[in-house]
Amino acid sequence: MLKYSEGVMEDGAAILKEGQRMTVSEIVAELNTTEAQTAEAGKMKDDLSRIKTAVRRRLLGETTESEHLREVNRLAMKHAHGHYPKEGA
Repeated sequence: MLKYSEGVMEDGAAILKEGQRMTVSEIVAELNTTEAQTAEAGKMKDDLSRIKTAVRRRLLGETTESEHLREVNRLAMKHAHGHYPKEGA
């Protein structure tokens, strides 16, 4: 894991990454990247929860094999393409 710290340089306060001063542009870029990664992780967590629910329902006999496969395929398509497939596709 990266280590961030703060320091005082000749021209004022500074944010350091692994002991190296970061520019404002670098800090903003890292914040934006982290935000995007956090959003993607949230989506993946939601997808995993839906898959777990589908498996649980199949194991409990609440869905048929074909219903289960259709739902898992739908979830996989959403994960791969960012949206659910159109009905009938």
